[in-house]
Amino acid sequence: MDRLALVLLTTIFMASVSSGIASDWLPLSRSQTVNLTVGSANTESLKIELVDEQAKAKKTKALAPDESVWVAVNTTLAMGILMAGKGENIHTIRIPVFTLGMSANQEKADRFFGLLSDLFSNIFPDWPEARAWPMNSLREAWNINPLVTKKMPTDPNDQIIKKKLGGITSATFGVPPDMVIYTITARDGCIPDVSREILSID
Repeated sequence: MDRLALVLLTTIFMASVSSGIASDWLPLSRSQTVNLTVGSANTESLKIELVDEQAKAKKTKALAPDESVWVAVNTTLAMGILMAGKGENIHTIRIPVFTLGMSANQEKADRFFGLLSDLFSNIFPDWPEARAWPMNSLREAWNINPLVTKKMPTDPNDQIIKKKLGGITSATFGVPPDMVIYTITARDGCIPDVSREILSID
């Protein structure tokens, strides 16, 4: 994953972080999240970058002054995640997945979605369907996308598949067959909003 992709991932994340600043955190630490996902293979290709203060200030005014955004990428897994929080405490995880061409390597796709299943089952240990959520919500999000239904929903946010348990929201938005974006957040203000989502780099 190159520098352009890193910038895109950061932009996608920043666009949806809202001003609902609270003290709620996800049950996994930043290190645990990395270890379950991008850090689970070939740590030599793992890169974690802190989004600099100037970029953070330009892209969002939503984070508390002592909060940060991290981008973690592992080219071996072709996986990137974004996290927002303070120190080891994180309140939001964003995982953009570029699915186009992924079916050409089924083993890699199975491993990728297996890691997502591990992440969701660790965040929602009491939810039996958590392991299946990445694939099930992807299919549901793609099936209700206007590219498939041939009609625009009255509310653009109806394209987001959501599940809220114990104060944590999981949200999936997808554009078939190119991409899907998973969000896990403990803050209502960080739930994706299609109407304000920015998917371009400027």
